Amino acid sequence: MAERALEAYEIGTRCEDTGSISVEELARLEGFCADRSSMLRDWATQVVGALGRIIPAAAELLQKLAGHGRAEVGISAVGALHFSDNLELFASVVSSGLRHKSHKVRILAACKIQTFGMRNLVGQLQDAIGRETNAEARGSLESSLRLLLDGYLVKQLENGEVYVTVSVGKAFRSQLFSPEEFRQLGIEAIQESLRLGANV
Repeated sequence: MAERALEAYEIGTRCEDTGSISVEELARLEGFCADRSSMLRDWATQVVGALGRIIPAAAELLQKLAGHGRAEVGISAVGALHFSDNLELFASVVSSGLRHKSHKVRILAACKIQTFGMRNLVGQLQDAIGRETNAEARGSLESSLRLLLDGYLVKQLENGEVYVTVSVGKAFRSQLFSPEEFRQLGIEAIQESLRLGANV
């Protein structure tokens, strides 16, 4: 595996330097990205994701991988989105992810949209929620939408306590409140405090 990981790295470095990729190099990377070894698969997919920002053929491969029949391959492809500077690439990959047969890939795609604040993809996320038949996935997609649109999420637990999650950049902060605390403080003060990193 180490030799193939090194080969993926060398392909990535060479292609980044030249700004192009050969058919053979693309095929090698695609094979690595579908490997059963999660370490090699994730590493190679990260290479493809980085190249996809500058090489159209690599961007097309990443989109293809996001729709791959195996969930773990789709997860690696959507997970390789660390940049939002190539909006077309980002949109095409998460769009494939939102339509994947695995609810785990759909959840990750929705999370990426929310994390990067991609409000231009709200329509696609809403469509995905409308299609969703898995209850767990639907709840996760709805949470991503709420965090994207509102910047916070409030969930009332069965015991009456209130769990508040606030988006802070590309991260989250959450805290549990009693019903009395929640009413007394109010959502605006709770949001501000959590964004500042303080427990209320």
